[in-house]
Amino acid sequence: MTKTAHAALTAEDVQVATRGRVSRAVVERARERIAALAGHCGEPVLSARVKLTRPAEPGPDRLPAAEASLDVNGRVVRAQAEGPTLQEAVTELLGRLRVRLDRTTRDWRSLRGRRHRHTIRTATPAGVGPQAVIRRKYLEPEPVTPEQAIFAMELLDHDFYLFTDAATGADAAVWRTEDGYGMARLRPGRPPETYLPVALDEGPVPELTLDEAVARLAAAPRPFLFYADRLSGRGAILYRRRDGGFGHIAAVSP
Repeated sequence: MTKTAHAALTAEDVQVATRGRVSRAVVERARERIAALAGHCGEPVLSARVKLTRPAEPGPDRLPAAEASLDVNGRVVRAQAEGPTLQEAVTELLGRLRVRLDRTTRDWRSLRGRRHRHTIRTATPAGVGPQAVIRRKYLEPEPVTPEQAIFAMELLDHDFYLFTDAATGADAAVWRTEDGYGMARLRPGRPPETYLPVALDEGPVPELTLDEAVARLAAAPRPFLFYADRLSGRGAILYRRRDGGFGHIAAVSP
């Protein structure tokens, strides 16, 4: 259920989807805590969706997981977390959501009027198997600064983000690192002016076809690959999905 800007989100409004054997007590507790967190947000939370997953055979690589997506006055804020138990995963999720909601209220005011919008088209999944590209997205990104791109990446709880660099007019990518953030772009330019710890990778971005990108990522122990599409000349990211397949995000012209 979507709430109006004047109505507070209640536990009954929080939509919860489950996978595996998840107790009703855990579901109700998640609803209550998400609603309570939404009540302390500086802006109206219009809707909230939660997904709770408990693997049939938990292990080091298959931990219970909790995910949430909140509509904060028209902006999507997402977070996800894992833990030894589903209750611990929910607790970790709430902590991450709290940080992102605080950042949303604080930082969005400084970026108001410069909102980063994407037009997204999702194509039919292609192929099957552990190395198949099973999801594709095509973006028409507007030019933004690296700082704005990082802000959008954090709100979406993504590990990387494809955008068009306002300074160079070329496609670029930012990603999380242990020390802050990394950045690469198709066209050289001045280092980004930002207070954030951004390390600029000034090495050449590879020019590849999708098949070549799949072969390169399959052979390398890395989570994603930023490259220039050989046919379009635009930026693209090929990444590993949790289900073992690959996802593909490509910038396109309007």
